[in-house]
Amino acid sequence: MDNTKNIEFHWYPLYTKSRHEKTAYNQLLKFGYEAFLPLQKTVRQWSDRKKIVELPLISSYVFVRIPKNKLYDVVNIYGISRYISFNGLPAIIQDNEIELLKLAIENKNEIEVADRNFKKGTEIKFSTGIFKGYSGKVIKQSGKNKLVVELESMGKTILITVDISQLKAS
Repeated sequence: MDNTKNIEFHWYPLYTKSRHEKTAYNQLLKFGYEAFLPLQKTVRQWSDRKKIVELPLISSYVFVRIPKNKLYDVVNIYGISRYISFNGLPAIIQDNEIELLKLAIENKNEIEVADRNFKKGTEIKFSTGIFKGYSGKVIKQSGKNKLVVELESMGKTILITVDISQLKAS
């Protein structure tokens, strides 16, 4: 009897060694795991030139979609330090949160990541655009309107710059 149909796959955040995000991601792929490393292009200035580089959106994090019983296998992969847990249980990232990150990166939205929570603001919902249907809270920062999408299962906050015409009050 085949029990593989009953195995649940979830996205798990993994903590990598410092500056080993790409190495860990490539190792996960090499071993046949479904992995995700959100990268963002940024301009770096050297004394003699500027260069566009791809840096991890969330430092020291990579995501893997596996059954829970494979967590101990992936933490032994080079570049990975541990899996993230809350209250002694492995943190699970919802599929729609990973899809939102992928969508934001693919559409080249300006994204920031913060390790802190913001004070609750106005509840909003996207009425148009690529984020139509998503909800969040609006804050003002640096003269830009930003939608705050909280990835509660990670304890992170994602700020996405949006056109205010795409928003409506919930």
